[in-house]
Amino acid sequence: MTAKFLPSQAAEVCARIAEGKSLAEVCRDPKMPSVRTVMRWVAERDDYRQDYVRAREAKADADADAIGDIAARTLSGEYDPASARVAIDALKWAAGKAQPKKYGDKIDLNHGGGMVVTIAGPDADL
Repeated sequence: MTAKFLPSQAAEVCARIAEGKSLAEVCRDPKMPSVRTVMRWVAERDDYRQDYVRAREAKADADADAIGDIAARTLSGEYDPASARVAIDALKWAAGKAQPKKYGDKIDLNHGGGMVVTIAGPDADL
């Protein structure tokens, strides 16, 4: 039996994701639908798909904010630096994948050098 779409429950799923929780974490709450149900809602309901996409984008912002918090707590001695590095790398990766233009690695495609092009005819001695 599949869970019926409940607007209040669907909104709560999105709110929790936007706060930085993973979908798996949200769905472990017995009051929330299963991951499978949420993914069905996303696939079948255009209105909910848009809300879910916005929540995932907001999660990237929450992940980026968490990096600063972890760094500060690490510097104060609250977190082990090695563990903090793992957490920060995971958050940077997730934020970069969710919002690559905002948090992804920047690739500089500018070319500062010159270019020489030689056009040779069929009789050219190469």
